[in-house]
Amino acid sequence: MKHGSRTTLIGLMTLALVGQQPAQAQQVKSFSLSGQWAVDFAEERCTLQGTFSDGSKDLQLIVQSYGDTDQYRATIVNAQLPRNGGVFRDTRYALNPDTQPRGTTMAFRGAVNGKPAISFPLVFGPELPATLTQPSYPPAERQNAMQAWRASLPDYQRQLRELTLFVSAGRQVRLNTGPLSPVLDVMRSCVRDLQQRWGLDPATEDQLSQRAHPDDETWQRIRDSYPFGGHENAFAPVRFMVGADGIATACVVQLPGLPEEFIAAICSRKPARFQPARDAAGQPIASIYRTDIVFQYSD
Repeated sequence: MKHGSRTTLIGLMTLALVGQQPAQAQQVKSFSLSGQWAVDFAEERCTLQGTFSDGSKDLQLIVQSYGDTDQYRATIVNAQLPRNGGVFRDTRYALNPDTQPRGTTMAFRGAVNGKPAISFPLVFGPELPATLTQPSYPPAERQNAMQAWRASLPDYQRQLRELTLFVSAGRQVRLNTGPLSPVLDVMRSCVRDLQQRWGLDPATEDQLSQRAHPDDETWQRIRDSYPFGGHENAFAPVRFMVGADGIATACVVQLPGLPEEFIAAICSRKPARFQPARDAAGQPIASIYRTDIVFQYSD
C-alpha cells in the first residue's frame, strides 16, 4: 500500500452522462483486487483507489472522504455496468458481514474517462438507522447510539473482505477486496489530517453528540437556485465552517473544476445560521457542516 501527497487528483464526479440502454440478463460479475491500494492525501479530500480483475476485464473502485470517517462516497468504474446516466434511487449494496442488502440509496450513473460508472454513498460499518441523522433525534440518544456504533467498528471492519453492488434487477458486481481494515486505518489518518488543517480537533470531532446543521427551508432555497436552467444533473461536496454561535464563517466546494455557476449557487446563498455542533458534554463548539448537494434535472 502506498500513500502520500500527489498533485494529480482523481476527477471522480465529473461524470459525462450517456444514453440509456435496455437492462441485460441477470448475472453476477466477480472481481478480485489486483495490485496494491493507493491512498491520496489531498487538500480537501482523501482518495482510496484499487484495481480489480475478473481475469479478462478490469474494474476500478474509488472511495473518497471529504472529512468524515463515518460516510464515504464510492465510485465503481467498469465497462460491464449499465450505460445509462442520471440520478437513481434504487441502488443497493452489501458488505460481507451484512445479512442482507442495505436499503436503497441515491446513486449517480454516468461515465468516468469514457467508461460506465456508478457512484453512491458508502458506510464501512453496520447500517445506521435513517432517523439517527435527523436534527429532531434527541442529542443524548444520538450520542449513545453513535458511541455504541463506533465501538462496534473495529470488530466489524476486521471482517471486511467483500463489497457487492446491486446495480439493477438481478445484476450484481462483487468485489473481493481482501482485508480492508488496514487501508481504512490509513484513510482515517488522512481524514484526521484534513480536520487538523481546517482548525478542528479530530478527537473532539469523533465524540460530537450533535453535528452542525442548517434548517430545511434554507437548503430548499439552495436547491431551487439551479444554475443551468434545469437541463443538467450535478453533484457538489461542500463544507461550511460553523462557529459555536451557529454563524457560518466559510463555504468551501470540495471538488475542483466545477463551473463557477454551481459554486455561486451554493456559497453565495449559504445559510447564515446553523444549529451549532455540540461536544460530548452537550456544549456548543465550532465545527463543520459537511454535505453533498445534488442538483437533479427532471422533465
